[in-house]
Amino acid sequence: MASLSLVAPTLARPTVWEFYWLDQQKFAGPRVDGVGSCDDLWVADVFEELGGVLVLVCSADGETVGERDATQLIADASYPEPARWVAVPVERLDQAFFQLSSRVAGEIVQKFVTYRMGLAIVGDISRYAEGSKALRDFVRECNRGTQTWFVDDLDALKARLAV
Repeated sequence: MASLSLVAPTLARPTVWEFYWLDQQKFAGPRVDGVGSCDDLWVADVFEELGGVLVLVCSADGETVGERDATQLIADASYPEPARWVAVPVERLDQAFFQLSSRVAGEIVQKFVTYRMGLAIVGDISRYAEGSKALRDFVRECNRGTQTWFVDDLDALKARLAV
């Protein structure tokens, strides 16, 4: 009879954690290239250090983020190690986020402010901002502050965090 043995890598303190989805269950674990990988797992969000700050970087392929999902993102960013920022790709945001009259953007930003966690919206928002002076003003004011930023890519976020 054959026996199966698993060898777990020894990690003192992993610097990068990933969230995995398997059969609609969410799991967190350290990123280990080539060890324990499974084709059935889908990586949703990843903890990365950007500019010396731990950030939960959300995948562009995940579920749409609406106002009710903001609290879950904050909770995800707090485990296993507390991140100080969450980076959400533009593709993940509900379209209502960019229509300020819907109040979705305000609700999401307020949750991040309440929990003292930074929020970075990552990607090109020009198609939304072209027709909305209010959105352009909102983005400009957010980028002047220290809580919510709109950045073109993760390199831009890294540069802002490193300052």
